[in-house]
Amino acid sequence: MLTVFLAAVLASPALAAGRPALRVVSQSPAFVVTGTGFAPGERVTVRLTGTTASTKTVIATKRGIFRVSLAPTAPRACGTLMVRAAGSRGHAAVLRVAPMAECSPRTE
Repeated sequence: MLTVFLAAVLASPALAAGRPALRVVSQSPAFVVTGTGFAPGERVTVRLTGTTASTKTVIATKRGIFRVSLAPTAPRACGTLMVRAAGSRGHAAVLRVAPMAECSPRTE
């Protein structure tokens, strides 16, 4: 089971809908992400990065929300995936998806 951590969130001050945030809805068969806190009608580029990358651009609703389906990818080292959303009006959010157990170096 994966635990989702909010790695960093960047937002313009005084955003009425709150700071942008991302949430993973599902990881299979497609990697589905929702975003909130973006400006109404804002063009948002969402990128999923693992061993490969998948990118799509969507338009936030009048409530500043979007949902996007991305091609799944294998995780990077330690089972980590990164989701980044960058809006055309400067709003951005980053989400780190990692396994529950922390990645620790191999010991012999």
